[in-house]
Amino acid sequence: MLNLDQIRKIFPDWPSEYDSAKQVNIWVTLAQEYYHAALILDDEITKNHKYLHEHEYVQRNDKILIRMGGHNPAIFCFAFALELLIKAVYIKQVAGHTMVPNQNIGFANHKISILVAEIKDIVISKEERELIPIIERIVCSGKYPTNKKPSDRKLRDKLPHFNDFRLLTEPLYNKLMAMA
Repeated sequence: MLNLDQIRKIFPDWPSEYDSAKQVNIWVTLAQEYYHAALILDDEITKNHKYLHEHEYVQRNDKILIRMGGHNPAIFCFAFALELLIKAVYIKQVAGHTMVPNQNIGFANHKISILVAEIKDIVISKEERELIPIIERIVCSGKYPTNKKPSDRKLRDKLPHFNDFRLLTEPLYNKLMAMA
């Protein structure tokens, strides 16, 4: 691990982790990276699906089948990009002024519905607001195989198809990008 005290002897203005946490552009850049990763995954899935169905005698090998099954990582990347953008807007409007070094960041979880409620001047439709809990669930489903308290009474909900989710959430993504 890097020792910040040793680095600052040579580079006195080296930013701390705290300094980075307050930088909205870092959150936005990471959101863009996950957004583009989702698009790349979806493009790869679509390309392999098309190849498999256009050729009559294609051997269905593991390489093609694995590349067709990336919808869950793609939808995770897109949902996580939305979470990062919500946090960027939250930092810009709310938390950036109240963050304190060496203390827990109050939004170091996936409960973005709480953050959205605190962001002023966010104009999102009722339908987009209803997507927030779905985004939370997708991020958690993408990171963990079970809920925090696994239940034996119901199966986990199936995730929406990537293209359906993207069509519903892309306007929200664009609004958040404009606000960040």
